[in-house]
Amino acid sequence: VEGEGHQAVNLLKIEFGRFDPRTALTLLFDVEDSKDEQLQEGGENGNEQFAYFQFVTKTCVDGAVNRRVMSHRLAVTSKETDFIESLDQAAVAVILAKQHVLAANPNPSAAAKGFAEARAESRRLVDASLQAIAKAHRIASTGSPAAYPNYALPDSLATLPRLLFFLRSSPLIGEVHGDVDASTCLGLIFLRSGLEDALAMMSPGLFLKGPGKGNFTPVPNETLSLRSDAVFVADLFSRIVVWAGANSPEDLDGCGDEYASERASRRFPAPIVMHCKEGGSMARFVVSRLNPLHQDPPSEQQACLPVLGELEQQSLEDLRSKFTRSDAPSLRHWLRALIR
Repeated sequence: VEGEGHQAVNLLKIEFGRFDPRTALTLLFDVEDSKDEQLQEGGENGNEQFAYFQFVTKTCVDGAVNRRVMSHRLAVTSKETDFIESLDQAAVAVILAKQHVLAANPNPSAAAKGFAEARAESRRLVDASLQAIAKAHRIASTGSPAAYPNYALPDSLATLPRLLFFLRSSPLIGEVHGDVDASTCLGLIFLRSGLEDALAMMSPGLFLKGPGKGNFTPVPNETLSLRSDAVFVADLFSRIVVWAGANSPEDLDGCGDEYASERASRRFPAPIVMHCKEGGSMARFVVSRLNPLHQDPPSEQQACLPVLGELEQQSLEDLRSKFTRSDAPSLRHWLRALIR
């Protein structure tokens, strides 16, 4: 922002050939060490407590030029707790994801082997990013990188690793067992998507309607959320799957169609609406996109999904036993192995 006490430190110009309301821009800024020190000193002395960003847009329509100026400021702090509390974890996760998805799609015409290697490297970089965040938190909290035996993350950052966990197994950078072109296309859509669509591509949405329930309600995207007496709608962005439990009552048949169609109508490109019954191949595909909570110890299962405590013991055992163990790590297992 030009003016007394302010100095423009960077100028970036981006030009578009046409207006596209569905295109979102993601801008990444690196703060130079010298500027970081100036901001911290200014914030501590009370002379400069904010960093300013100014965006100027210019559109030309039928010879008329329209300009719009948007100014934003971000508070500057030297306290890690204040910084973490101010974070939009969903936005941070999407920004990190876009960096890794871009690296995972270096060349749409690359050979399948090179494509798989790029994706594996992106998954490794996701892990490295989370490790770096955890290590930085430990140093900021204790002043030493070796003060604790692990890189424990604060509870206030619980959302970030969860979103990155689902990113690793998503079609964006996960292992591709089907059409490589479709995965590449989805990655390109992700790179230009806004926050809401990007989150839907990273993490599956799960919605429940049980006996005697009114509308579909969101539930945690865990495998143990899939009760056999209910109907679920799993939103996987490019596919919306209506999942019917093996013991779901007949009055729930078809109840997910309208809800799935409503979600699909608000999205471009329009997702495919599919139906499946518990135990079928598509039902197993839905399970593979959820966090395999059934592989965690019972105490951790209930801590993650408190509603399990409301089930009778036999019902709980039946719920756990219907899922097959696999090599896919759960969220807690992945974090425990990664942040140590």
